[in-house]
Amino acid sequence: MLARLRGHGCSVPSGAGPGRHGPHCKKLPQKALTQGFVYPVVKKVAAYIGVQMAKQTFARSVSKAIPVLGAAVSGTLTFTTYRPMAKRLKKHLSDSVLAKSTHRVVVVEAEEVRETFVPKPVEGSATDGTAAMADRPQPS
Repeated sequence: MLARLRGHGCSVPSGAGPGRHGPHCKKLPQKALTQGFVYPVVKKVAAYIGVQMAKQTFARSVSKAIPVLGAAVSGTLTFTTYRPMAKRLKKHLSDSVLAKSTHRVVVVEAEEVRETFVPKPVEGSATDGTAAMADRPQPS
């Protein structure tokens, strides 16, 4: 900063108090900082970064919104195409014989039969059947 001040004829001696600057120092604050060399470069870099950030933010938002919009469109399309056919099916089934209100009650009585299962003993086995059970292959 001191070199910039000296370039304009404004020297700041050490120990100088307020108001002890040269005549060009009064014009220095009037000169815009946009006329320097660094400002246009910084401005272009900031504009580029800003555009890139805007693109990325927009891309993220769109990538999250597309599935939601797709689901809404798909649901609407499905509803509008299925509804007329569902009404036709409802009408057809209401006209069928099974939908008539002639209720018939049929009572069928069943007889419950319980039989106990007793395995037949295998020849040549013990009387309690344990030997015969051990020789048989077990189901897996």
